[in-house]
Amino acid sequence: MNSIKFRINNDLLNFVLSEEGKFLLNNDKNVEIQQSIILKIATFYKDTYFYLPTHADWRGRIYTHSMFITYQGSDLSSSLLLFDKGEILNNEGRYYLYIYGANAYNENNISKAPFFFTKELIGLIII
Repeated sequence: MNSIKFRINNDLLNFVLSEEGKFLLNNDKNVEIQQSIILKIATFYKDTYFYLPTHADWRGRIYTHSMFITYQGSDLSSSLLLFDKGEILNNEGRYYLYIYGANAYNENNISKAPFFFTKELIGLIII
């Protein structure tokens, strides 16, 4: 996990720093300092890739060492992160994206229903 390159989502960073995107920031004084630090770090790393070192605790859970720019942090912090090298979404990836979307959206309380679709059935759904 420590060998994964990340970069800053410059489009989002520029939008949040503009007057038009200020509404995305929380105006709570307790969070304002943290957001300010996240934006300063993101601005510093906006033109390069970087790594997020991780460690495992005694239970086997993995955490990043970074306290501000991290995929385990606040919405602002995780939304500013992009993988440096992306992949094209193939049919298998789309299959799992649909499963995740069904679980996240949970219309008609089906997220806890038994999963009985096969990849062939899902292939019929994929357009």
